[in-house]
Amino acid sequence: ELFSYFKELFASAGFTIFEGELDAQDFGVAQVRKRVFVVGFNNKKYKVVQFEFPKGNSARRKTVREIIGKLPPPVFFERGMSSKDVPFHQNHWCLKPKSKKFFNGFLKEGDVKGRPFRVLEWGKPSWTVAYGHREVHIHPSGKRRLSIYEAMLLQGFRPDYVLKGTLSDQIRLVSDAVPPPLAKALAESVLRVLNASKDKGKARQAKLFAAS
Repeated sequence: ELFSYFKELFASAGFTIFEGELDAQDFGVAQVRKRVFVVGFNNKKYKVVQFEFPKGNSARRKTVREIIGKLPPPVFFERGMSSKDVPFHQNHWCLKPKSKKFFNGFLKEGDVKGRPFRVLEWGKPSWTVAYGHREVHIHPSGKRRLSIYEAMLLQGFRPDYVLKGTLSDQIRLVSDAVPPPLAKALAESVLRVLNASKDKGKARQAKLFAAS
């Protein structure tokens, strides 16, 4: 009901609305992340719009091992610690394991022991990268939670990209992000409509100029 109302508001504000569900794993991201996207075009500026959402490619699906399997161990976060204290990559730090579950062999690859204890599998994509502060997914080893950097790579960020702020800030930022490869594909689809409209406008101007 709320979603329908949302679309009605934008339609009444003069937008032509398109909606579609996209899954990040179809865009080269090692993560199952289905999301509904809504794209709107001002119907005064773009009177006839032919918009198609990017298709993606299920053959491009990647696994956790492909993305983070060769990384060195991360640094465990300690109070007063700065990202400058983290070698390899300044986001390659994680929460220090405290529960005995991390040390007694209780957590096995692929296990789901409630929301706080979800262990990734090497041979599959990650579950959706969206965490509460203490709910970061667990590394397939079962010995610790993912580092921020590992989560960033599973989101599809460039390896050289850096997130700023505290560890909690970085968990929030990486959780809220739209996977960059998916965002890029969607932006390119929108750009095609804008460029097509621009070309039509130029063609109309040329026709008017020729007629005059």
